[in-house]
Amino acid sequence: HPCMLPQNGNSDQGLGLRPHTLLILFITGCLFLYRTLMRDESDTVSNVKDGLVAACGSFLMFSVLQFQDGIFVRPDPVLWRVVKGIGVLYGLFLVFLLYQSDENSRKIFSYLDPALGVPLPERDYASDCRVFTPESNVSQFENIYNTLNDEFVPAHFFGWFMKTLILRDVFLCSFLSVLFEILEYSLGHVLANFNECWWDHWILDVALCNAGGIFCGMLVLRYFNSKEYHWAGASKPVASSSNVSRVLKQFMPANWTSYQWDILSSPRRWFGFLGLIVMWAFIELNCFFLKYVLWHPPPHPIVGIRLLIWFGLSLPGAREYYEWITNPAVIKIGTFGWLIFAIAGAEAILWVKLSRGQFSHLVEHPPVIVYSWLITIVSVVFFTIFYFYVFKCHKKKRNNVAAKKAKGE
Repeated sequence: HPCMLPQNGNSDQGLGLRPHTLLILFITGCLFLYRTLMRDESDTVSNVKDGLVAACGSFLMFSVLQFQDGIFVRPDPVLWRVVKGIGVLYGLFLVFLLYQSDENSRKIFSYLDPALGVPLPERDYASDCRVFTPESNVSQFENIYNTLNDEFVPAHFFGWFMKTLILRDVFLCSFLSVLFEILEYSLGHVLANFNECWWDHWILDVALCNAGGIFCGMLVLRYFNSKEYHWAGASKPVASSSNVSRVLKQFMPANWTSYQWDILSSPRRWFGFLGLIVMWAFIELNCFFLKYVLWHPPPHPIVGIRLLIWFGLSLPGAREYYEWITNPAVIKIGTFGWLIFAIAGAEAILWVKLSRGQFSHLVEHPPVIVYSWLITIVSVVFFTIFYFYVFKCHKKKRNNVAAKKAKGE
């Protein structure tokens, strides 16, 4: 949409906008010619790997040279074209996995690393929730010590640090932080990995790691004078007049515009806010279920690569979604936002397909969880109908009557 395209001068135009596309194509062709004529083709596995790498590299080159710029232009539009290309490749890879058998879907990753494709051991973090363990030879607080040495501790901190850079709102990030812990409680009977001690849920995760990541993320946003998204309409950003070097300026927004979400101002904004919460929780759960069905251990780099892909897509994707919800001139969501919806859906279809038979031990969900979520959903529906279609309509009619009386007088 024309309103989504950034308005900026020549200094913000990336290298890909300069007329060197044919030169780059010629250089790439020469490299392919040299590589294909000089390499050893006796190993089929190496041939397939090199061919896939070359095909992906060619597509990313096409992305850099031919993809249109999005709403982000800093530090350079080329970066965001590459991110968009990586997102497309990741989505296509997910679609490819959908048409493989369960065994082959896991075996494919073993070609990247022989350590992959092996069933993961069950991990339950709630087997012993004692805070004080005097009988231990390691520490009198062995359970806490072991939890602090787990890979999920830095993952929580840095994860919410990056999520804060994406959403840029303390209220929303804090709400989502608590929401995910509630989801872990709700799905602990499905994945043992979700079972944690109370102090792990609320003290280590929410109060320390998540809150610390959110706090540091907001400090970075204020330091770089970045645009804050006030999803809940709670406060207004204050622009800084400090002089910043040109290098640091490349990492700040090209234009500064105050944002106010005002989620209760209209049904569109309210439903957009609810949609963001649902989609965010959906993507978070995809991560855990994909690791479980694809047998990817949490410390493996492939898990981190997926999270980096999502981070790169979500930075401009959240901005496009924000514009789509709050700007009446934007009639459709941007490319990054569309990719996020598509990839999240493909991930969900994949883990549902691969999980067939793995949750057969589940006869039914605990009633307290089912009833709690039913009450929550009904409450949200009731509030939406009452506030927007009863209270606001009555208030509008009352204001109209008051205006007519004032006009008559």
